[in-house]
Amino acid sequence: MHRRLHESTSRGLCRATIVLLAIVPLVATLAFSAWIHLPLYRQQAQKYWERQFASALGAITKVSGLRREAPGSTYLEELQFYHPESGEPLGSAHGLHVVRRGDQWLLHIDHMEMEASKLASAWWVMEPYVLRRPAQVAVASLKVERVRIADTTSRTSTELTDLRIAFLPDATASRLSVEWQWAARSDDSRSSPGTPDSQHPSPRVNIKRLHKEEGLPTLIQLRTGATPLPCSMLASFWPSVRTLGRNATVEGIIDWRADHGRWQLLVNRDERAAAETAPHQAGGLLIRNIDYARLPWQQDLAMTGQGWVWLSQARIEGGSIQLLRGAIQSGPGRISHGLLTLCHSHLGLQLAPGIATSNVPILPYDQALVHFQIAPATFQIAGAMEGGAAIVDRNGPLAQRPDWHTPLPLQLLAGALDTVLAPSLSDHPAEKDRLLRMASSWLPLER
Repeated sequence: MHRRLHESTSRGLCRATIVLLAIVPLVATLAFSAWIHLPLYRQQAQKYWERQFASALGAITKVSGLRREAPGSTYLEELQFYHPESGEPLGSAHGLHVVRRGDQWLLHIDHMEMEASKLASAWWVMEPYVLRRPAQVAVASLKVERVRIADTTSRTSTELTDLRIAFLPDATASRLSVEWQWAARSDDSRSSPGTPDSQHPSPRVNIKRLHKEEGLPTLIQLRTGATPLPCSMLASFWPSVRTLGRNATVEGIIDWRADHGRWQLLVNRDERAAAETAPHQAGGLLIRNIDYARLPWQQDLAMTGQGWVWLSQARIEGGSIQLLRGAIQSGPGRISHGLLTLCHSHLGLQLAPGIATSNVPILPYDQALVHFQIAPATFQIAGAMEGGAAIVDRNGPLAQRPDWHTPLPLQLLAGALDTVLAPSLSDHPAEKDRLLRMASSWLPLER
């Protein structure tokens, strides 16, 4: 036998059900909707995101404009980054869509703006926070539609498109992968890196921080892809590359390892695939469009012309060159008589009859092309044109060296570099001449 509820009890239960399941959720939704549109909420939310980005990246951040799109999804109009010590701006991001799914962060950015001179500062600020704290960071995926990198020195800019960053930390290693495509340069299409080809690999940087290996090493690999990388992009890390010229580019694969203040740089070429394979696929390093007239020559020791430097193998450890093998090309252009004389006395090049006693200070040449190899205590050099010619003009060789197999003392090369290179590449006393340092300390001389 079932007992019926009293009518007043049934009415009360119905009212309570309506209040709990309809009115309370509706009021809570309306209250929350009103709250998230109040200035106080936006201020608190902006401070929250500023703390989140600052703790993840190590930089001072400032958020401008914010709205909540859905549970776990937020839109930020602008995010600015500042150096934590100097307060100088490092860059800005515009139109950020931030989504959190469990322990994973997904970010989509409309566009970013940075200065080329600030790239190194931004890296050294963020690297300890991103790579060295495996227990305090989360998996993250970032896509940026467009990145503009301005070069205030040359008043040009480079644009990247479809920038993708993936960050995968775990107990053994933190892995960071950066991939992008090139867009045309805004100032001059002739100096553009080129239009990306979907059939060829994109430029990529792979970084791995090993947390359990002795020395806690950081491994970095740069793969330029099918389109060469403008050397101006590296000027923030190595300012001396500006002397290679505005249009200089680099193509190939570079591996770098650092631990406990020691570092190692490697370039290797797969000779089995060398004949038909480009540097970005088989290794090696090719620097194109070098303007030799812009190198820091000493007075009366100079040459002009466009050319390239090719490295098939390189191993530099702790600031000392252990192996450097490749070729150098330039021309047409002009070369000083003093530089030709120095090539004869220090590099073993044989000058054409009449050149040694010539009174002409500047001579035209069509091409210079030599093979070289630097190893501990010795170096080898030889002309790469017919008959061992190293420098030629329209009438024939100006200098030649057919003998590749006889090594020369490395002190001769160090002395030549110290003689031809000017003492400083910069007007700032704190900026050391990297090329001169290579001549005086990077070469593996017997001490």
